[in-house]
Amino acid sequence: MVIESGEEALSKDRIYLITLSIHPLGNEYQVSWFVNGVRTASETVFFPQLVFPEDTVSTIGGSTGFRGIIDEFGIYYKDAEGRMSVNPDVYREAMEYRLGGDLLFAEGFDGLFLPETVEYTGDVQSAEGFLLVGPGSSLSIPDFEIANEYVIFQLGLSKFSPETRVVIAAVTSFGEENPVFEYVPGSGSVLLPDGREVIPVNSGEFQGFTLEHNSPELLLVNGDKKISLATGFPDSIILTLSLQNRSEELSCELDTILIQREQNRIVKEQKPDPSPEETDRENV
Repeated sequence: MVIESGEEALSKDRIYLITLSIHPLGNEYQVSWFVNGVRTASETVFFPQLVFPEDTVSTIGGSTGFRGIIDEFGIYYKDAEGRMSVNPDVYREAMEYRLGGDLLFAEGFDGLFLPETVEYTGDVQSAEGFLLVGPGSSLSIPDFEIANEYVIFQLGLSKFSPETRVVIAAVTSFGEENPVFEYVPGSGSVLLPDGREVIPVNSGEFQGFTLEHNSPELLLVNGDKKISLATGFPDSIILTLSLQNRSEELSCELDTILIQREQNRIVKEQKPDPSPEETDRENV
């Protein structure tokens, strides 16, 4: 039996993170390939339950072998709760490798259970590869901080209703959430709390947008255009993101969430804390 990865021949002199997930379901097996955190193929195959002898051997590279370097190899079969599971962190680990310190949040929903990094309200189910967000349901991710920088938001929404909204809110020092704007997938419009509708955002393959925090302003970046969304912010802001399905009938499917700083693009340099000598001079 051959299950294709869905990926063309790998290029030379590049590093790849390749993952093969196999989820047994009685006499069926859900098989998924990932390359650099992105699912490239998924197939359900029927096969009688297998019993492996103790001397079973797995071969990497096939019978003819391959030329390359393997610097890491692992087998994952239990999650952090000790439950039998495929690796739920394939996407996040790949984004951590690619983005390093520029990564603010990543979730690919690749496990068998709802990830604990996300909070849910209503009917939200894990479908092994995406979340199914039922009518009137929502989810939110942990708070994150931005400080005078550009931040890119991308959501892999393979299915959504016209009433789906992505809500960005600022978190006060008292823990209160003040909505800053709502993003409308599909149209790309941004709705402000005062009722204004901002020009559509070019999101490309993913649904998403780019923000610039240039204290005291928070701006929406759309190509070479910038629109002020709110003002009065300090040098750092705590934000939160929630996905809300406000439809009464339709569900939406969420494949990935990625929030990252835009690499090599700084709004303004942060001033270092003054030294004790400088503080003494200022107090004279």
